[in-house]
Amino acid sequence: MIESLINKKAKFVNASEQSVWVTNVQSILTTAKMANLCSCTERTIRDWKNGKTSMPYQSLLLLAKAAHLEVPDVLQIDRYAHTKMAGQRGSRVVMEKYGRVPVNEKVRKESWQKWWNEGGKDAVSDFFTKEITIPTRNEELAEFMGIMLGDGGLTRYQVTVTLHAIDDKEYGVYVKSFMQKLFSATPSLYFRTDSKAFCIVIARKKAVSFLCSQGLLVGNKVKHQIKIPDWILENKKYSLACMRGLMDTDGSMYTHRYTIAGKEYKYKKLCFSSASAPLRKDVLFILHRFGSTATCSGTNVRIDAVADVVRYMKIIGTHNPKHLKRYTK
Repeated sequence: MIESLINKKAKFVNASEQSVWVTNVQSILTTAKMANLCSCTERTIRDWKNGKTSMPYQSLLLLAKAAHLEVPDVLQIDRYAHTKMAGQRGSRVVMEKYGRVPVNEKVRKESWQKWWNEGGKDAVSDFFTKEITIPTRNEELAEFMGIMLGDGGLTRYQVTVTLHAIDDKEYGVYVKSFMQKLFSATPSLYFRTDSKAFCIVIARKKAVSFLCSQGLLVGNKVKHQIKIPDWILENKKYSLACMRGLMDTDGSMYTHRYTIAGKEYKYKKLCFSSASAPLRKDVLFILHRFGSTATCSGTNVRIDAVADVVRYMKIIGTHNPKHLKRYTK
């Protein structure tokens, strides 16, 4: 969810629809919680509610996931579309006046040389000369496919996993090492300035091509309505490994509390969330196959029974320290 979301705005049919949707989220989450999730101010949340400004599409997805709501049917528009139009008009004026776009050739050459010396040469080398190890189909690759189906994304040249900078800090260490082991390529680490997230990236076109050949797709996963590849579903061990990767990224472990006759009871539950209907169907199939009574409601697949949660942790387990801490707490 990287390249296609960072510069996209969510355009509702009209301001009133946006207002209604934000109001629905506020009935579940506090304004402060919404602002914290979206790395913005509470005033910004109010502006979204009043229809003064459009919401970033990424913020809409974060809020829908946190509130367990369906992702509304909106258009994704380029947040910089207006600057592109202004630039095109400016270019036409300059071309009409001078017949070309003036360029300071000396400055251009100096800038190019600086880029080349400070890393451009290595970047070009990464794309066109460096090799990777092509993994074989096994449980490790199946788990990584689950990670990619959850919090991963593919562009033409990059394999990226995006995680929460605080909650998934320890898990990020595991994922970075895992990616390096699979592809024999050292991932880069980038911290996002627009949200509390960090990206683990392998910039190798061959890695992208390989993952596409295994069933992943370049671009927006929600738009593609992604699913688990057949080669994983047809193998029980691969399915369980893939399920671990999915739950470790797009899943949550939480404590359900209730009181009867003045006595408090509590137990653990698991929930997997996805806006892709085929993916939810595949997850439910895997969970049912190993004996779970998991259910699906909206965008969520839930494991509610205590015995099912225990069975999940025993058979599938987790590599995300966040889930393990919540389970044992």
